[in-house]
Amino acid sequence: MKPEYSKELLAEMWKKLNLAREFETRVQWLFSMGLVHGTTHLGIGEEATVIDHAVEYGKASKNPSVDDVFDDVYA
Repeated sequence: MKPEYSKELLAEMWKKLNLAREFETRVQWLFSMGLVHGTTHLGIGEEATVIDHAVEYGKASKNPSVDDVFDDVYA
């Protein structure tokens, strides 16, 4: 089966996956320290879903970058 994604896009996706996990981990730490008031819903383990949606959105909008959707979610 021929790969659907370029190596550059896969590298960008991997970078975003790790960035998303780091963000979620920091939010969890802040919450555990009592620095986030109320409650949180973490997406740890669900990062690939956001990245996949970002890639598919990029295809639909003729923009192969993952940044559009990713930045909206993690802004």
